[in-house]
Order: sequence, then C-alpha cells, then structure tokens
Amino acid sequence: MRRRIRIRLTGFACALMIFALAVAFISVNAVFDARKSSINARIALLKQDNEALEDELRRLDAELKFIETREGIELYARAQGMGMAGETRYSAGN
Repeated sequence: MRRRIRIRLTGFACALMIFALAVAFISVNAVFDARKSSINARIALLKQDNEALEDELRRLDAELKFIETREGIELYARAQGMGMAGETRYSAGN
C-alpha cells in the first residue's frame, strides 16, 4: 500500500516562496528597465537624425527656390558653359 505524501507549508516555506517571487519580480523589472533605457537611447538618436534631415530638407528647398528663379537659371547655365546671346565666352587655361 502506498503512503500519501502530504506537503505542509510552514511559515518558513511560505516566507521562502514570497522571497523567491520577490527576487523574480525584481529581476524581470531590471530586464524591462534595461530594455526601456536602450529604447529611449534609440529614440534620442532617431530624433537627432530627424532634425538633421529636416535641416537638409529646408536647405534643399531654399536651393530649389533659387534655382527656379531667373538668376538661378542663368547661374546654372553659365556653370554648364552656356551664356546669353551676344556674350563672348572666355576661358582661363591652356
């Protein structure tokens, strides 16, 4: 005949279980805090990148507005070796 084994939780066993649960909770909390801080660091980097890209976009928009003006078109044409009718083209070189 088999004997039944009865588990009795003593005060010490209950305290030990509560301690183990507390340690597990603290460990999980530490892992989540580390993850949160790495995510916050990534967010800060992305915000910096975003600001840099917005600055670049503003600069390019201003450049485009200038290029679309008459002066911008003339400057671009001269840079490509073109000139206005009646102008004489000079080149410094050999």
